[in-house]
Amino acid sequence: MVNATEWLNLNYPVNGTYQRIDDKENYGKTREQIINLDISNQDFESALVLNFNKLKK
Repeated sequence: MVNATEWLNLNYPVNGTYQRIDDKENYGKTREQIINLDISNQDFESALVLNFNKLKK
């Protein structure tokens, strides 16, 4: 299991951009620019607080 907050901060840095090319929709975007985020296949062990201002889905 993975700590949800650590995973989110590693993959979607608060003061950076998303860098994994497997998600072409969000690649190079900041949290403020991301509107769709699919984290359904993650095995999280803790609660997750999302700080994405424009997140719709």
